Amino acid sequence: MCNHSKSTIMVRVKNNLFTRLQGKVDDVVFFTRWGRLYARKAAVKTARPQTPLQQLQRNRMSDAVTFYGIIRTTFLAAGWREAAREKPYSCMNLFIQRNIGGFDGNGQVTDYSRLHFTAGPLPVCDAPEAVYDAGEGVVWLSWQNRTPLGRARLDDRLVAVVVNGGGEFAVFAPPQLQCLRGEGIAVVPLAAPENPPRWVYVAFVDEAGKIFSDDVACPLN
Repeated sequence: MCNHSKSTIMVRVKNNLFTRLQGKVDDVVFFTRWGRLYARKAAVKTARPQTPLQQLQRNRMSDAVTFYGIIRTTFLAAGWREAAREKPYSCMNLFIQRNIGGFDGNGQVTDYSRLHFTAGPLPVCDAPEAVYDAGEGVVWLSWQNRTPLGRARLDDRLVAVVVNGGGEFAVFAPPQLQCLRGEGIAVVPLAAPENPPRWVYVAFVDEAGKIFSDDVACPLN
């Protein structure tokens, strides 16, 4: 079922994982100034000044919420909603818990291995490996299916997110990749990148496109 032909990237995000975004998500306000995206907490009264550690955590939370504001505009948002459906907190809170550790509090990602684009109860990708072929302009993906899986799980659809050295990322949906979990191999076609890809996040989604697995961060060789 794998389709090895090149296709158009569905989502491209620039400016270190952040793009143009305006509005408010809970108590965080997004605004664009001089071509750059900023996020700040809505004005609240505070009883006493925050410690440096509290301020750092607050800033990192703002970074994670900004990231969430982008992901929630993609088809990946359905997976976060489903993952939080029976939890005592919102999908945004779940997203922040999973991603806050990847940011430095100044809008920069310091640990890409701690970012997560998907969440859900499906089995994770087993032992993924990724190789960037600059000549062909593709990423070669392979994985194993060591865990015993039923037919429905072997028919889960592949989802991939490719992040390059400049912090841009591209989301590849199942209709683009046309690959099933049971096949164990896929080709991810890239547009001509300004920066070489550095990470691939590999996940699966059920046939209905609603329930996801957690993603696995895979450094590119």
